[in-house]
Amino acid sequence: MLAVPVPWTSRQLEIVAGMARGLSTTEIAAEIGVQPSTVKSHIKKISHNIGMSTRAGIVGYACRHDLLRVAPPCLPRLRTVLSHRQRRILDGISRGLTNKEIAREMYVSTDTVHTHARHLYKAIGVKTRTEAVAVAHQLGLLCHEQTENRERSPEG
Repeated sequence: MLAVPVPWTSRQLEIVAGMARGLSTTEIAAEIGVQPSTVKSHIKKISHNIGMSTRAGIVGYACRHDLLRVAPPCLPRLRTVLSHRQRRILDGISRGLTNKEIAREMYVSTDTVHTHARHLYKAIGVKTRTEAVAVAHQLGLLCHEQTENRERSPEG
């Protein structure tokens, strides 16, 4: 059974859109006119409701469930085709996994994951995991079906 998307408020969607653009908590707060503690509170609620503990995981969830339709300010041109490993790492990042968890899934070291992730960020023109997920969804680099199958509960 797939995780059912929880309805988000317009404020929460604004916050997740800011996260997708790589803004910090303070920058998001300034942009939407609230205190940083309010942004943190919303992020914590979202994280709890969907079971994702990372910003990249939250943005990935929002993209997979069509809750986030805000394109990053400037979509870069892909200079190279992503390798199979980079795509697997990108998929793991979008599911909110840590480098250690991705390394365990791929049977490689965390240093290998870190290196591939760094090259991935350069290839798609981003600086953070969260931006990578947002841009990858906009560029069609992540397959919703493949990622959704990994979100299935053990009972399903």
